Amino acid sequence: MPSSARALGCLVLLGLMVFASAASGTSPARTKAGCPTSRAPDANAAAEVVAAAARDVPRLYAQTQYRRFQITALSSLASGTFTPAGVSVYRGIAAHRCGARTAARSWAVFLYFPDLAKSASLSQGVAFAARTPSGWSLWYRFR
Repeated sequence: MPSSARALGCLVLLGLMVFASAASGTSPARTKAGCPTSRAPDANAAAEVVAAAARDVPRLYAQTQYRRFQITALSSLASGTFTPAGVSVYRGIAAHRCGARTAARSWAVFLYFPDLAKSASLSQGVAFAARTPSGWSLWYRFR
């Protein structure tokens, strides 16, 4: 088989694989650095996300002005669950970073940093949490 015919055959096969993946509604697995190997949340997700935030916020927000914090809200990023207005934006950010599957298994953690209360933007934070094989952890600091 000539090399041009072989190359064309490979391109057709690759196109069919991409089409099949898109048609099935799944995306290829991502191995992007910083993305968790996520597991489906369990019935204790909210309490476990709060515990993970208490442990992981000091690591994600290492500067001294972020030492004191309050969790102001939590929300699952799974499609089809009740989410307050505006939370779907965070689902999109999580999906862009690590894929739809990880986003659907993640929670958004909304934070307030009282030592930065004079600044409306600096005093607010958002981090993403996911259940991993070793338990819940915060995997991304959005702001």
